[in-house]
Amino acid sequence: MAVEVVRGFVLRAVPVGDADRILDILTRERGLVTASARGARRTRSRMLAGTQEFALSDFTLFSNRSRLFVNEVELVESFIGLQSDLTKLVCAAHLSELFLDCLRHEPEQPLLYPFWAYTVNALINGQIEPLLVTHVCGFRLMQIMGYEPLLEACVVCEKAEEQLWFSYSVCGVVCRRHLNGSSASAAVKLTEGLLPLLRYVMSAPIERLYAFTVSENTAKVFMELSRRFVQDRMEKAYTRLDLLDISLPPADAKPCET
Repeated sequence: MAVEVVRGFVLRAVPVGDADRILDILTRERGLVTASARGARRTRSRMLAGTQEFALSDFTLFSNRSRLFVNEVELVESFIGLQSDLTKLVCAAHLSELFLDCLRHEPEQPLLYPFWAYTVNALINGQIEPLLVTHVCGFRLMQIMGYEPLLEACVVCEKAEEQLWFSYSVCGVVCRRHLNGSSASAAVKLTEGLLPLLRYVMSAPIERLYAFTVSENTAKVFMELSRRFVQDRMEKAYTRLDLLDISLPPADAKPCET
């Protein structure tokens, strides 16, 4: 019976039976691992705190019949700042769902462990609001997973025009001349400030990703753009953020003006 110790973030903790939990754990060494924590939900269990969602813990795991089980848990950080704030908690829950969907395709993706760590810290202590952190994370995550939009020049003619539109259908920017019918129905005019923000999110080092300032209007348009881009690329409607009842004004993210 092999035993190993790994440090990881609990992305999901599913209650099973009367007192058990099934954990999806994001680790640096092994990527995503799934393990059963027997009795972890009991009030006096030593594993109670360390197996809660979003906790960072050291897990002693053992394998039995091709399944992993948690033998011991030592809590490293509970991230109480997420649990005590509804907005931050919902944002973290949305991101955990998105990360898990990505990890199912690439369970050993090495960049996601540090990316999650920086993102959780930004949700709790960052200089920009949690909802903006969430959409910045989602947009950058698409690049990590191989869905990077082309932002330097028009995807069709490769010319860097002064006025460009972000086209969901071609996964990048297009100029006015190449904003055909199919693109026009799924494109956003890149107003001043929006294109530089998109480029920053795609290129900034992860440790500096959330260190920027932007106008409220640009932030709102970016969040709607990112939301749709992620859902298009992942082919899934993510609804957890709807719990916040935050309406992103569609006016600035409307189909482009030609």
